[in-house]
Amino acid sequence: MLHLLVGPTCNNNCSFCMEDDRVARQRHVVAQGTDDLLAMMRAYPMRDEVLFTCGEPTLNPSLVDYVRAAKELGFATIGLISNGRRLGYGSYAEGLLRAGLNRVHISIHAHAAKLHDSLTRTPGSFVQTRAGLDTVLELRRRYPCEVRTGTTLTARNLMDARAVFDLVIGLGVDLVVFNILMPYGRGAEHFELMPRYPQAVRVLRELASGLSASELLRLRVEDLAPCLASGLPAALQGALEVYTQFEPLDSGGSMAGPSESSTVGTPHAGGGAFYVTSRAHKEAARRIFGPSCARCRSRAACSGVWPRYVEAFGWDDFVPL
Repeated sequence: MLHLLVGPTCNNNCSFCMEDDRVARQRHVVAQGTDDLLAMMRAYPMRDEVLFTCGEPTLNPSLVDYVRAAKELGFATIGLISNGRRLGYGSYAEGLLRAGLNRVHISIHAHAAKLHDSLTRTPGSFVQTRAGLDTVLELRRRYPCEVRTGTTLTARNLMDARAVFDLVIGLGVDLVVFNILMPYGRGAEHFELMPRYPQAVRVLRELASGLSASELLRLRVEDLAPCLASGLPAALQGALEVYTQFEPLDSGGSMAGPSESSTVGTPHAGGGAFYVTSRAHKEAARRIFGPSCARCRSRAACSGVWPRYVEAFGWDDFVPL
């Protein structure tokens, strides 16, 4: 999968957002011109999937052009991660789907407006996100499109996980994805929102026990260390997303630095080139492993643990397999 960072700003203000330096993010994304994005897509050796992400991609006025270019280049899956608010405008959403968008991930963090809006710190965001979901689900009757939702579980909404699942499945969403808050960026700043992993696993296991076999196939839990995920039904354990990403050479180390010596693409507006990076490279710079992790049979498949979590709770929650 190719990740393209295209959202220079965001119209939500989530307390758990990993992107804490929005000024730097905006500077880097704005510096990428259309030629740069096209060069990245052409340089990616496969045509399996491209995902437009970072900030709120629908606020980029060139997004529909990027989607159209991805289709012309032959990408099988053209995806978007969005808070869904702008997708409530039917003509805009239809333009994206007509251009070739065929997978939409919409972030929704509660089943009710009061809680969702308090987590996004944006009054009215729940109503607009719901409108975006409804619009895309209606449009997919004419344009083939998989619709997924993503929910970040925190200490405040963890106990409402079943209510969130029931809401979006009832709307007709294809896949519901839960991930536990990542204590990095704003997630580390607002660490009081961090639930303990064992509690989260218990809640999710109880949720799963009440689902039918067909419903289980529409639920995934991502970004849990294998030792923790082993407490969940196998059907819920999402595979670690593997992606390739291009970053500007002058990104100031915000993306962990180059993992390969070669650069690709044209010079961007800031005058530099791009380097190739990956999820594995970025995770290695952000996460750590404990003294007992080396003997875990899933060590090779594990991306590690967030340091802030260990600082607060130690290593007792992580028992090697």
